[in-house]
Amino acid sequence: MIYSNKLTLHEHLRFTGWLTVIILSVLAIIFSLAQALQPSFGILNSYQIHKFTEAIMGRAFAEQTLIFQETPVVLLTHMIPGIVYFIIGPLQICRNFRRDNITRHKIFGVMLAFVSVLTITSGCYFAINVPLGGSFEIIPVLFFSILHVGFFSLGLRSIIRKDIPSHGEWMLRCFYINMGIIMTPLWYILLTNSMGTQGSNTFNSAIWLSLTTNVISVELWIKFRNSIETNNY
Repeated sequence: MIYSNKLTLHEHLRFTGWLTVIILSVLAIIFSLAQALQPSFGILNSYQIHKFTEAIMGRAFAEQTLIFQETPVVLLTHMIPGIVYFIIGPLQICRNFRRDNITRHKIFGVMLAFVSVLTITSGCYFAINVPLGGSFEIIPVLFFSILHVGFFSLGLRSIIRKDIPSHGEWMLRCFYINMGIIMTPLWYILLTNSMGTQGSNTFNSAIWLSLTTNVISVELWIKFRNSIETNNY
């Protein structure tokens, strides 16, 4: 009976998790496209994007994001790989896709490694040179970037050792860290509306809350999933 209840909970959590992943990935792709097209091709009106950002995130945040337009090459280096990541990433953590498309899974894995290097490097550049969270933004960005590289390295070691379940778990941890980046604006909105504050300190708090909760969430999910299934990868 207890196992049956856990199995039912497992299915509900899987559905909720996938729904969240799809929604956040779509939002990430839309936002990245808007940022990338604006400086590159002038397709989108910068004033409209600014007003839209201000309506959602507040004036302080919207004013700071204008700084990104001063470094269009770095911006593209961050946004275009980000689009690729959130198109391919959900497929990589989908068990059915991995099982039925093992060759594509391997190719996509190499692609994700490449785009991750680009997004992490450009993300650290922004945190140092044009930080939305002030001079202290580099601390959480660097910490979780190192954590991401560590998880990826352990995942690579696992696949070299043919430890496929462990490889899947490390890659899932990497994906959750990237999802944490996308959830940072949502945490920022929550904090600004609940506490009535804006600016760099609030943004830094949003980064820490988003990434920390995601890291804890994926650990809890892996532990719960492994309590139900063996070799779930």
